Amino acid sequence: MIANTPVFYPDHTPHEEGRRAVQSVLEARINPELFEADQMEQLIVSSGANLRHLFSLVNYAADSAILRGSDNGTIALEDCNGEIAAAPGLSNVTCRGS
Repeated sequence: MIANTPVFYPDHTPHEEGRRAVQSVLEARINPELFEADQMEQLIVSSGANLRHLFSLVNYAADSAILRGSDNGTIALEDCNGEIAAAPGLSNVTCRGS
């Protein structure tokens, strides 16, 4: 079993190397221009860097962007917040704006 990549150190400071590693996996599969500022990182943090959870959140956030008729076709703050709130165990987590 492969452990999840850390997104925080034990003292709760951001684990930048872990976040960059997960971001590189995500960017290999999804164009980063589809995310408004800071939203990719917020989904990474909210997923705990668990790739299954991350891709699920991204999938639902992308669906939300399509359904709300995103003007520029990007995943925005409201798409991330809505999907994170609906995810089991993540209802108290929200994305922050840029």
